[in-house]
Amino acid sequence: MTILAFDASLSCTGWAVLHTHHNPWRVHDAGTIKLRAAESDDPTDRLFELFADVIHLVLSVIDPRPDLIVIERPETKSVGGSRQNFGKRGFADMAHYGAAYAAVALGVREAMQKGTQLLRPTPSEWVGRG
Repeated sequence: MTILAFDASLSCTGWAVLHTHHNPWRVHDAGTIKLRAAESDDPTDRLFELFADVIHLVLSVIDPRPDLIVIERPETKSVGGSRQNFGKRGFADMAHYGAAYAAVALGVREAMQKGTQLLRPTPSEWVGRG
């Protein structure tokens, strides 16, 4: 099985490919999607660029095509007395993560082949606290 995982961000989205036929599982490839549009540019342009880069990655870079795609979803609830994925800017950070997550999720949906499984856990769910 080939797994493609994303950690979405409007500044630098991370991705990794794992193959489960190795024991233990092994990262086959990893990288980042760094946007060409500057942070001062229109946020809509940044979202469209991320969307297009995700589609390109899924369709043209990952071989074999993934059987499972995982996108880390931003926290939307309090965990352990604090908000996860919230920086000093609070809800502005949440909007940033949410927009990046949406662009990645839409790009993945556009590019993934029929039968590919999609998971969207929060950081808490990854570690069993959700």
